Amino acid sequence: MLSKEKVKACQIEIAGHVIEVTLLVLDMLDFDVILGMDWLAANHASIDCSRKEVTFNPPSMASFKFKGGGSRSLPQVISAIRASKLLSQGTWGILASVVDTREVDVSLSSEPVVRDYPDVFPEELPGLPPHREVEFAIELEPRTVPISRAPYRMAPAELKELKAEMVGHAPLKEVAARIDGLHSLQGRIGSYAAPHNMEMNGLWKKLWNEAVTSDDAVDASTVTTYYENW
Repeated sequence: MLSKEKVKACQIEIAGHVIEVTLLVLDMLDFDVILGMDWLAANHASIDCSRKEVTFNPPSMASFKFKGGGSRSLPQVISAIRASKLLSQGTWGILASVVDTREVDVSLSSEPVVRDYPDVFPEELPGLPPHREVEFAIELEPRTVPISRAPYRMAPAELKELKAEMVGHAPLKEVAARIDGLHSLQGRIGSYAAPHNMEMNGLWKKLWNEAVTSDDAVDASTVTTYYENW
């Protein structure tokens, strides 16, 4: 065990006498101070094990004795292996279950967190908390544009005008009828239903080819304007 720190001129009290000692800091938790052989030899200490006494004869002060306390008798404890062996040999064994029946008074002050904040955890609740408005917002980076854009929705007036322009064109009568059906379906489901917009685009491309290849006169600008709106 190595030590990198030294504390000089520390004063300790032994049997009412104060003695200076130089201590080395060790990473130990079991003992507060350990007086080694070098320090005992410097103070001319004599250990009498039979009397449990230590006689100090320091050079700079009068001699004195330190007597230890009476020894405590340790309880007779046997290992689990020995106990199992004795039980297997037929020795009587008594199993005792000790339960503390004393009632412990539990209070809020017994909890460290509650004790530090008595105003937050009162003994009696004053009532329900007041209603608070919760504001939630998602902060965007500067110059950030929306990820999705709403599709164009034709107004009823524009749709009526387009159908009026298509009157008299025989190949486009079927287009107008099927447009009415899809437009009503779109209104029931929602103007932002992408699958129906895609179906409208596919239908319009097919009927557009039929219209422009027929013998009837067709205003291509009218059809193109409607298709671009979708």
